[in-house]
Amino acid sequence: MDELREHFEDLLESDQSDPQIQFEIGKCYLEGSGVERDLRLAEKWLGRAAEQGHEEARALLNANRAEEKAEREVTEDNLPRWCVRAEDGDPEAQYKVAVYLRNRGVSAIDRDVRRYLASAAEQGHPEACLILGRELVEFGRSGEDLKRGVEYLRNAADCNEPKALELLADCYAR
Repeated sequence: MDELREHFEDLLESDQSDPQIQFEIGKCYLEGSGVERDLRLAEKWLGRAAEQGHEEARALLNANRAEEKAEREVTEDNLPRWCVRAEDGDPEAQYKVAVYLRNRGVSAIDRDVRRYLASAAEQGHPEACLILGRELVEFGRSGEDLKRGVEYLRNAADCNEPKALELLADCYAR
């Protein structure tokens, strides 16, 4: 057994009501030190320590929450991490990367934008369904495009996307 795992197990056998022990357990989960990284458990243990006045735990918890919040949106700095998640099949990452790239207006990436949106939509991502559905209904060149567009809009409408409901109603009216 390696030293980090042994240290983690020693912490678990210690007095878990002690805020310093709680802090150290939370830090292990946060860093994946001696245990698999688990942000939910890290927050739980750091939160327990912070509630008992452990300042380092409070600071680490706040820093982790700020970092987590910053990671919720795609930026130029974190784009590579989002792309890895998108390539791994995460529909939220696919959608967010596609929207980020689309908003950058670089035509060379249109194929990636389309691929990410289509993959996210195929997995039922409502916003991706709305975007693709709208494009296919408004700019499609064939009856098949219109049919696929309506299908995407139905999926988005099933997820309570109000704009999808509006566009779908317009399609049926036409």
